[in-house]
Amino acid sequence: MARDYALVLKSLDVPFTVIGRNEERTAAFARAFSCNGLSNGAGHAVRLALRGEVARPAFAIIATPVDTLAPLTLLLADICPQILVEKPGALEAEEIDAIFQHPRVSRGMTSVFIGYNRRFLASVSTLRDRLSEEGPVLSASIEFDEPVPRIESLDTNAVIKARWGYANASHVFDLLFYLCGRSRELHAIPSQPMDPAVGWHPGHSVFVGCGLTSAGTRYVYHGNYASVGRWRIAMSVHRRRYVLRPLETLKMVEGPSVAEQDVPLLHNDESNLKPGLKGQVEAFLSGDPEARLATAGYQAWHLRHLATVFGYPA
Repeated sequence: MARDYALVLKSLDVPFTVIGRNEERTAAFARAFSCNGLSNGAGHAVRLALRGEVARPAFAIIATPVDTLAPLTLLLADICPQILVEKPGALEAEEIDAIFQHPRVSRGMTSVFIGYNRRFLASVSTLRDRLSEEGPVLSASIEFDEPVPRIESLDTNAVIKARWGYANASHVFDLLFYLCGRSRELHAIPSQPMDPAVGWHPGHSVFVGCGLTSAGTRYVYHGNYASVGRWRIAMSVHRRRYVLRPLETLKMVEGPSVAEQDVPLLHNDESNLKPGLKGQVEAFLSGDPEARLATAGYQAWHLRHLATVFGYPA
């Protein structure tokens, strides 16, 4: 993700400094993107800034392994007024709480936002425009099944896999709440815990439930880490149904036909950049990021909500 963010910043002509732990790799990254580089990690960079040996940054983007996101955010909050941290921002709800309660964050001196780039997919932006004209969304359904054999084969820290609902599926729920309002009612039906076939996710493996959002949308969800599948979101308005599957595409069902039709996409992303990422960074740098981005306060609520879905400690 660091390279993806660097490509976006270059495309926007925004100068930046890369911070890494390894001197050789940091120097190679800096050469590849014609930017400044600081090695020896974020802690070293913060100490230099606090001593006045380097300028304090106007913003920071944190794109590191999931289990390091929260500690780095807490470090950089000491010197940085605005931070964009990759989703989910933390592996435990308590870590997000600690960020939200950081003295500079709680006093409004540092703003922290979570990088849900799929909010800015062309398909989602097009659907958002349509819903603003056609809404309200009467009902919605989401699926967050995974290609399980690929997940099992990933060379990923076991701690991250054990919170895969936070690390990955939080995207799908976030899109539901972004488009239909936060969940205000949730009824989860947990599976039997400790499915021996899903050793990489030691909590529940089948996730089924329903809820109600603040905008009055009834929703249902389904996920199964003991099987296979892909992400899908469907939203129904009067006489029409929209489907995101895959999330980068938008289809429509309009009566009396039951056939899915492709919906022309507006706001198309640049083909050489990760879909949605440029729009996300532009929103972050816009001067009004809270209008489109997830805040640390939202994410503290979001992870606790997902703890109920996935059977994680609340």
